[in-house]
Amino acid sequence: MTTEDENAALEQIRQMDCGVLLVYYSLPHPVRKRLSKAFRQTCPEGRIIAIANMKIEKPEFADAFVYGLEGPETLISTILQR
Repeated sequence: MTTEDENAALEQIRQMDCGVLLVYYSLPHPVRKRLSKAFRQTCPEGRIIAIANMKIEKPEFADAFVYGLEGPETLISTILQR
């Protein structure tokens, strides 16, 4: 599921058996925080992966980080890591 609407994302998180949440790091900090909190409550075993257009030492609210320019192979590899 993909959406640009925070409320739609929160609703889907609350309804789904989810495994991975991909979050664009360009989202406003309060939005990233709300989405991450809802995901952790609903899917405590799930992983949160932040995607950004710049290198980040430790992504806030996320388990892993993918630099957007690294391409889809890196994203897929990060999703599959446990």
